Parts: sequence; structure tokens; C-alpha cells
Amino acid sequence: MRNFTDAYLLEKLCQNDTTAFEEIYRRYSSKVYRIAYKKLYSKETAEELVQDLFTKLWLKRHELHITGSIESYLAIAILNAVTTHIRACLVREKYASQIQWDHYLQETNTEDIVCVNELEEALQRAISSMPEKSKEVFLLSRNESQSANQIAEHLNISHKTVEYHMGKALKYLRVYLRDFVTLIIFWFTF
Repeated sequence: MRNFTDAYLLEKLCQNDTTAFEEIYRRYSSKVYRIAYKKLYSKETAEELVQDLFTKLWLKRHELHITGSIESYLAIAILNAVTTHIRACLVREKYASQIQWDHYLQETNTEDIVCVNELEEALQRAISSMPEKSKEVFLLSRNESQSANQIAEHLNISHKTVEYHMGKALKYLRVYLRDFVTLIIFWFTF
């Protein structure tokens, strides 16, 4: 089957031909793995996603409507799987952080809670009063954990522009929250 075209292999796959499936796996699994690994830098996770992808390929073989090459289809499918995995990790991390924060709040006294709530409100006011582009860059960086390169690509601006707006946002926060931070330090010291 090594000389057969992708179209022929897909046709045979849809006819439950395990040899065609094995050939597709042999041809493309390492390429798909490299794509996943480059995004995740985790051998185990990349292997798991590749195995899931090929398992789904076999299970959904009768429903496949691949018009291009198998390689392109698998590359897009693994990128979607990586994106889904990253989103799930971010949701889990955010949930775990929220649980830790809730636990912290339950253990602190009322004065500390009031002080922390005031800080949160001041931070939100500071962010909302930032210049629009700096605010957008800051929120993508802090709330969505995007890197400077991802933000530049997302906003269609240069990496240097992202750095400029991030620096501007952080400087803005330092100035805006300066008095408040002094108050917090004073509060927790005494």
C-alpha cells in the first residue's frame, strides 16, 4: 500500500480496510506528532493527542469527507486538538486559581477581605481607564495568558508595538495604584 494515493487510502479506509488505516498512520503520525509537540512541548501530551486523533479517524471513517490531502486534514485536526487541549488547561488553571482564592478569602479576616476587595476594585478602575490599545494588550497578556508574539499576531501589530503598549499599561498601573499600594503595605504592616 506504500505506493497508493491518499484518495485510494481514504476509499479503502471507508471500506473498513485496516491495512489502509495502518498505512495512513505510518505515513502521517510522526508529522502530526511534530506539529503537536512544537505547540505543547510535552512528549506525553503530544503522543496522547495524536493517538486520540487517529482513534477518531478510525471511529469516524464512514463519516469522513476529506476533499484535500490526508496530511492537510490531519494537520488541521491536530492543531484543533491542541487548541482544545490548551483551552481546557487554561479553564482548569483558572478554576484552580479561583478555588485557591476562595479558600484564601475564607481564611482571612474581614479587614483583610475589605482591603483586598478595594485593591481589586482599584485595579479594575485602573484597567478600564487605560488607553484602549494598551488595555487590550494588557488584558490579552494577563487574562488570556497570551505571549507577546500571540498578541502581535492576534491584533495584527508588530512585536515592538505589543511591548510598547505592555510597558505603557504597566507604567499606567504603577502610577494609578501607587497610593493604594502604599496604603496596603501600611495596612498589612500594622
